[in-house]
Amino acid sequence: MISAIALVVANIIGTGIFTTTGFLAADIPSGFAILVIWLLGGVLALCGALAYGELASAMPRSGGEYHYLGRLYHPSLGFAAGVVSLVAGFAAPIAASSMAFGKYAEVVLPALDQRWAAAILVSLLTALHALDVQRGTQVQNFFTVTKVLLIVGFIGAAFIYSPGVPLNLVPAASDWSAIWSGGFAVGLVFVSYAYSGWNAAAYMSGEIDRPARNVPRALLIGTLIVATLYLGLNVVFLTAAPLSALAGKAEVGAVAAEAMFGAEGGRVVSTVIALALVSSVSSMVMAGPRVTAVMGEDLPAFGVLTKRAVGGAPLRALAVQWLLALFFVFTATFEDVLKYIGFTLGIFTFLAVLGVFILRARPSLAESAEGRIRTWGYPVVPALFLGLSAWMVVAVVWGKPEVALAGLGTISLGVAGYFLVRRRR
Repeated sequence: MISAIALVVANIIGTGIFTTTGFLAADIPSGFAILVIWLLGGVLALCGALAYGELASAMPRSGGEYHYLGRLYHPSLGFAAGVVSLVAGFAAPIAASSMAFGKYAEVVLPALDQRWAAAILVSLLTALHALDVQRGTQVQNFFTVTKVLLIVGFIGAAFIYSPGVPLNLVPAASDWSAIWSGGFAVGLVFVSYAYSGWNAAAYMSGEIDRPARNVPRALLIGTLIVATLYLGLNVVFLTAAPLSALAGKAEVGAVAAEAMFGAEGGRVVSTVIALALVSSVSSMVMAGPRVTAVMGEDLPAFGVLTKRAVGGAPLRALAVQWLLALFFVFTATFEDVLKYIGFTLGIFTFLAVLGVFILRARPSLAESAEGRIRTWGYPVVPALFLGLSAWMVVAVVWGKPEVALAGLGTISLGVAGYFLVRRRR
């Protein structure tokens, strides 16, 4: 149970919270609106976690959206979700978190090459989780606890050292205009990525003790912890430096820390954040190959990916994920990767939460009746998630059509790949 909560917290807290506010400040000139969007992102993640709790208790096999969508809709959609999970759900976020690690590490060591630092981190963590699953879990838990304590310490220090940049919590007319703008909805894509990982425990349901009981609790508790930390940390960012200083900066944590503690203090905090990002990369390196391995169990064409080491790690699935992550590290731009991830994953989480309604209408789809968890607040909670997700997707299609085309193209390739594999079989 504790390891499952740690996995959720570690998966969520990563690149997004230490970079997203800079991108938001460039398009949303309102501190109040930025806090609202982070709060709304927390509500979205919490509603999704509650809905996933029911899915995980009814279908407790590992695999996440791959397993859920394949059973609730059609195997082709599950296959597409598995492909997207491998590429956009894990390999690309691993690369993004590693690149963020490189950005913060470069603040400490200016001569350091960001991309090579990212590549080395991915390689070392992949080797660790391939050689020893138990030791990898222990390292994961240590970095997660350390990360949470450091964030709490950062928030506490802000009460003493923050320059106290004014932050108006009483909305003006311009604040409401910012909230209803298209930029706000697109910004929700960035924030949803920052919260992505709230469904992490669902990917490893088959390896968690009493999954029908513990997975839903881990999803809920982990998401609540992170939402509280995110709001506190954003208050620190917005009161430490003016929006103009944060706008467009990926390393917002370093900017805020330098404003509070000076140049030397900024380097110390950047070191701390870089170490915190190790936990995020580690958790995704651990969870991702489980989805790929489950695909290999179902489809002979991917059977080669099911091979596990003596300690239980899916070695070949880890290797595929490692190569894809390195590809993103050396070829992709940071901001475009974030937009692509947020949009593409948003579609599949939308379909998964919609599956709660399908599951209620067709209870025979459930694999387990023992310890069945029901979504709290049904049908309002899943409906709220679906409404916010739809608003976000429409905003991206309208404002960033190239990102939408890339995401929809990936999904189409996944569906086509399923039928190609079936035909060869």
